[in-house]
Amino acid sequence: MGFFGRLFGRYRPKPGVAPVPVEKLKADLLALNRPTAPFIIRECTANDPENADLVAEWRMREPNWYAAFGSANLSKSFQVFMRLLPDLHEVQSIDWTWNVTWSGGIPSFSYQKKGQRGLNWDYVFGIRPFYETTPSGERIAYRFSSSELKKPLHETVTNNGWSWRSRMASRLPRGSHAEQLRVEPQWDRRRKWVSLGAAFFVFCAVFSILSSVDTILKAASPVFAVHPFLSVLPALISIVVAALIAWLVAARLRRE
Repeated sequence: MGFFGRLFGRYRPKPGVAPVPVEKLKADLLALNRPTAPFIIRECTANDPENADLVAEWRMREPNWYAAFGSANLSKSFQVFMRLLPDLHEVQSIDWTWNVTWSGGIPSFSYQKKGQRGLNWDYVFGIRPFYETTPSGERIAYRFSSSELKKPLHETVTNNGWSWRSRMASRLPRGSHAEQLRVEPQWDRRRKWVSLGAAFFVFCAVFSILSSVDTILKAASPVFAVHPFLSVLPALISIVVAALIAWLVAARLRRE
């Protein structure tokens, strides 16, 4: 997987490995749990904020782990919600970050919508690491970064022949891709045409404004009139802005 794939949370399956059934993958993910590990992977419940199959999180909510996390003085808690899509052999995930305040050694959690949901690249520095001694005798250091929680998930998924895709903002699918289309047969068509319509409108508006500015600049200075790149600059900027608006509209519709 290249740099941009990892940057945007895309992991391809291990070459030469056939995809395993969804039950096998789910069992392997749950098998990552260890009584000595500071994280837990569990099935989602109705109290969770995402409609997912599994969630991985730090064990900060368990009283037996208050001392370990309190000594690190962590101010944020992290969750990875996972939806297993057997039709695509893909795990889609979305990250949640919670603000944590400590009072008397007991944490309380609060969620802020602004900038707290989506793909997370959290790295923690300057804290004393927590050391886990596994049943096999291996010693693992944790600084409670999001990468430490995600790495075993990525490896388990790709080693089982599945791919991993992190979602930036939109909600996880309600079920498999085929099931989603049966429930909402007009969804993909609606999102496509609304996004294209918004992109076309924005392109026309931005291009008209930039073309007017370009005409004024060429009349004001001969430098702008002779440079060939400036002739196509309004169109290039309009295309970029229109593509961005189309993506934002599609993401907003997906959250409905």
